[in-house]
Amino acid sequence: MLIACGGGKALDTVKTAAIELKKIVFTVPTICSNCSAATAIAVVYNDDGSLEGYSYPNRPAHIFINPKIIAEAPAEYFWAGVGDALSKQPEVEYATSAGNLEHTAGLGLALAHTCSEPLFTFGVQGLEDVRQDQSTDAVKQIALDIVVNTGYVSNLTNQNDYYYNSSVAHAFYNASCSIPREGSYLHGEVVSLGVLVLFAYTGDTENLERYAAFNNQMGLPVTLEQVGLSEADIPALCEYAHATNEWKQGNPEPFTDENSPPPSRPPTLTATRSRTDPNHHKWDGHLSGGFLLIQHSVRTRTRFFTRKGSGTFFVYRKFCGRTTRNGKQERTEAGYHRGDGILPFVLRDQGRFMRT
Repeated sequence: MLIACGGGKALDTVKTAAIELKKIVFTVPTICSNCSAATAIAVVYNDDGSLEGYSYPNRPAHIFINPKIIAEAPAEYFWAGVGDALSKQPEVEYATSAGNLEHTAGLGLALAHTCSEPLFTFGVQGLEDVRQDQSTDAVKQIALDIVVNTGYVSNLTNQNDYYYNSSVAHAFYNASCSIPREGSYLHGEVVSLGVLVLFAYTGDTENLERYAAFNNQMGLPVTLEQVGLSEADIPALCEYAHATNEWKQGNPEPFTDENSPPPSRPPTLTATRSRTDPNHHKWDGHLSGGFLLIQHSVRTRTRFFTRKGSGTFFVYRKFCGRTTRNGKQERTEAGYHRGDGILPFVLRDQGRFMRT
């Protein structure tokens, strides 16, 4: 047998080696930055950090989780683990939304419904406790959710004849690994922004607002700039996304570069912190950078309603629009035209459009 100790990359390395060695694996996660300790999938990277693909080992025979070890590990890994776990429920719900699931996949979907709520309930308190090196019930609940809940969902939704384990959020992360940029960004950190990409892609405004508000509360990213990306990277992100397993699987339907989700009103937020590492750049002020949508054209005229004074919405490279005062709200009428990317603007004060 093999005993794998450490974080996700260490555990995935041992699980993948076990395929060739024909050994069973016991995992001892020392951080909970992802669900690798429980899963029958491993991420394989090239030497330059770009994604090579996935390997599919047997699931670990047993997991040993010590909440005290998790609590005393660097807080940013706990923080990133929350970001990664945020993706499981929405990605599986979207990937399986066509229905007609086999029994095992249906079990995976049922368990996926349990993944997000513990994060919303215990995430903020758990992160604060980890920063204080305190092993508390909140830390335990988050660790179990990240490793066990999401890990077992992965095993149930990743089978030989179907793959519902991940979707747009991980396609975004995997594509971003091929974009050269300064700084380093944890897997769950980028995936948490990918969750917002998923909701923007599907036009799910309600969940976009809820998850973006939670990201903001946790200091997880809500803009491209916070993960070292910019508007100029969007064409390359779309191109690299084509090579991802998620794009190739195409559940619940094939992805395309052109998609027109229903009009939505994005949230009005103020980002306050990008991550827990005190040496990492701080970021304050109104949202800038916007959310990335994996698509290139919208052919309809759309109205957005934003709260008075500040709001974020998306336009393409060619923009025309006007605003009118409506007392409590700003009304924005914008024309959307084909272009090679999305430009974020912020509506402030006298209805002026300001590039940020």
